[in-house]
Amino acid sequence: MIRAALLLLLGVLPAAAQTEPLSALWVPLGAPDVPALERLLRESPELRLAVGVAPEELKPGAAQALARLATEGRVELVLRLPGDPLLPLAPQRLPPSLAAARQAFQTAFGRQPEGFAPGAGALDAPSLRAVAALGFRWVAGPAEPASPRSAGRKLWILPGRAARPEPEGNAWLEAAVAAGTLTVLDEAGGLAAAGASLDAIERLADRARGVRFWALPGSRVPSEPSSAPEPPEVSGSWAGDLSFWTSRPAQSRALAAVAQAASAVDRYQNSGAARLEVLDRAAAGLKAAQSSRYLWQAEAAEAELRARLVQVYRLVGERPPGNLLASAAEASAAGLVAIRSEPGRVALSNAPFPPGARSCGVEALDVRWDRRVVEFRVSLATAAAFDLYIDVNRRPGSGSASLLPGRGAFLRAADAWEFAIEASTAGARLYRFGPKPLRVVDVQPAWDEAGREARLAVPASRLPGKPGSWGYLLLCRGAGEALGALASTEDQSRLDRAAPGARTRLAAQRP
Repeated sequence: MIRAALLLLLGVLPAAAQTEPLSALWVPLGAPDVPALERLLRESPELRLAVGVAPEELKPGAAQALARLATEGRVELVLRLPGDPLLPLAPQRLPPSLAAARQAFQTAFGRQPEGFAPGAGALDAPSLRAVAALGFRWVAGPAEPASPRSAGRKLWILPGRAARPEPEGNAWLEAAVAAGTLTVLDEAGGLAAAGASLDAIERLADRARGVRFWALPGSRVPSEPSSAPEPPEVSGSWAGDLSFWTSRPAQSRALAAVAQAASAVDRYQNSGAARLEVLDRAAAGLKAAQSSRYLWQAEAAEAELRARLVQVYRLVGERPPGNLLASAAEASAAGLVAIRSEPGRVALSNAPFPPGARSCGVEALDVRWDRRVVEFRVSLATAAAFDLYIDVNRRPGSGSASLLPGRGAFLRAADAWEFAIEASTAGARLYRFGPKPLRVVDVQPAWDEAGREARLAVPASRLPGKPGSWGYLLLCRGAGEALGALASTEDQSRLDRAAPGARTRLAAQRP
């Protein structure tokens, strides 16, 4: 997943009110860029801000670095859920997910979070009751009403309002300063351009220098305990209402498809024959399908969402409904995964790409093996390089959730890989996961003249286990890419950055 973030600017007051502090909350989608954050804090020694974290997504060493910054008083750590689901729209109950995330936070940082940042600031009464029951002190909530509200059990709601910063110009900055409310720069929810958050907070720090002093957002919460016996009625988001995520036809299809899949998981759970391991995998797939990205990127991500939900149905033993088996957006029809298995062979295929498709896309992966060799046959919609990630043990978190260096994306822990193949017309390499991917062997793929079909054979001794039980993730990277240079297995350098404009697409994951 390409790094994206959302940034909340809290309590920004007019320049005349110089006694009022400035506070900020940064909630990244995926793992926070801790080195970039540290650089920003070094360059702006007056800056104090909160950082939203999903502990499950942190990179190695990130928890220690963030804990150190918190101990120094430079940051306040705030909990968020992976994928930033919009809680009022989620069919699954919140308490188990939120309680598990809270416990993961305790494990990572040795303390409980005081603040919670829900996806898009969207709350309703049931989710607010769950947040209050778990002992949070504050939650970043919808834009209206515009002042903090008591929400029961010592919980306060800090309202936020979305803004859209321009790459050039300061109109949004001046508006944020003048508003005197919680201003939201929401990249995770699609309301602001991806990658703009740290630049935006740097610009805000420059604008406020000599005018404002910085304080952590938690210090803005009223000191008296919340007096409300029950959470108030609450609705909306940082954008006002939820129409940004619900008004388009593709968004309506996504919401309906997730709700249908949730019902299937409930039926399996109540069937009396449910296996705990299968139920956990189905629930994890359903949670991943509730990511807010599948709403604000509804058209582009529709095929990916359908493929994910098809896997949920297969896990619980139900046939997927017709709306998942048919293409709902012809321009992005690839993504539906069909699986055929027989002795010594597994074949996985996507729905066909439309004629004349320009973006690179994966059509099929055919894996064949015997005692000597494992052969991978890859079919692409257009000429492209590709990466193949292999999960040989199917244990969540065992392996790497990062793609090969230079790819700028991450996987869920459940899809972590142990081996990866990088291939282009220049050649192919097999890697084993490690702090830096370790080169295992080089192989020479055989390509067709159009550069769309490749065959490569890997000695079976290099890949442990049975290919029929592995998980596969196949990503295309655009045409004309050379292999990344690796010095040696002792000194692995980073792979070259992917070519500008290269597109990747999920191909197949064996159930």
